Amino acid sequence: MERLFSQSIGIPVIADDLKAPVGFVKDFIINTENGKIMAFIINKKQNLVVSEQDISGFEFFPRIKTVDAMIEGKEIVRVYDVQKKGLFIVKNRVFTENGKYLGICEDFSYDDNSFQLKKLFVSRRFLHFFKLDERIIAIEEIVVVKRNKIVVKDDLLAEKQRSMATAN
Repeated sequence: MERLFSQSIGIPVIADDLKAPVGFVKDFIINTENGKIMAFIINKKQNLVVSEQDISGFEFFPRIKTVDAMIEGKEIVRVYDVQKKGLFIVKNRVFTENGKYLGICEDFSYDDNSFQLKKLFVSRRFLHFFKLDERIIAIEEIVVVKRNKIVVKDDLLAEKQRSMATAN
């Protein structure tokens, strides 16, 4: 099922051995090269994470088999490498390959079975209140994710201009 990042923050993580919540999802660690969620951050101060491989199910809440599945992020080398880069998706600026500013990524959706990102929800605002433009960008359109921006293909702009021209 496709879920939104914004609706996943704050949901409890249930341990099957305790049959109780052991923490709440605070953030995601995403491999920006393939768009896959690598881990859920449960505690930011202690950097406690649950690897996507340790999640045994995701009906309403993510479930893990035991509390021992929560470990420090630096214990998983590939997760620690992504954390060191400091790359993020939400609240990152989005540009086309030609440098046109499209807006800020406000949310994204992902598949809760494969943990693969599906779409970015981008909007451009005036004075942080008035939305000037909103876009939904498929993950396949992303060229690169950098520390200070996300670059997407230029085809998006041409498509929008063509659709507006046919509407007139």
